[in-house]
Amino acid sequence: MKNSKKLKLSVQEIIFYSISVILALWGIVEIILGLIVEFANVRIDEFPLYQAEQAYISLFGMSFTNWGLVLLAIGLVVGVIVLCIYATRHDREVEKIVRREARLNAQRKILDAEVEEK
Repeated sequence: MKNSKKLKLSVQEIIFYSISVILALWGIVEIILGLIVEFANVRIDEFPLYQAEQAYISLFGMSFTNWGLVLLAIGLVVGVIVLCIYATRHDREVEKIVRREARLNAQRKILDAEVEEK
């Protein structure tokens, strides 16, 4: 594999990586918002983030922190699945290139041996 080209990322792979990163970052932001609401030294009735979290809880049934953990987990699982799928494809491509080079080298040795005999 002396002169082999680097395998490029496909458009689908980039899209799936982007989705997983966005989900993970969104989860981290929600976890941080939940921690701010939980540990801020502000009166509750004046704190708009607390009121937003209460609306979030009544709408979805979970707080910022819990939803953040769920989104972070989903983003990580999607990222791992994409890595596994595309790593397998990459390994297949590398194996194909190595087998092709081995066949070419074997043919070259046979041709060289035939030339030397004459």
